[in-house]
Amino acid sequence: MRFLILELLLLATPFIIYRLYLRYVIRHKAESGMGWNEAPVTWLMIAGFVLAILGVLYWGLEGGSSSKGPYTPATLEDGILKPGSIGETPEEDK
Repeated sequence: MRFLILELLLLATPFIIYRLYLRYVIRHKAESGMGWNEAPVTWLMIAGFVLAILGVLYWGLEGGSSSKGPYTPATLEDGILKPGSIGETPEEDK
């Protein structure tokens, strides 16, 4: 879930910055004549996708999730499903 929110935020960042820029221009220049109709939507989308891709690369290179250690698959013990895990050694009953 955190990963999805991060990607959506990175994708929306250029649009948010552009909206803040428009607010500034309209506030300081009464007749700027520029609005969302003339907005460079294509470039905003490209910038958003580039940021989203950079976020995915950063997440992958920095190890966004633990992938070190042995994989223990999910097991069904006494009718109870125990989830699998990565990085923990399985406990064995002696």
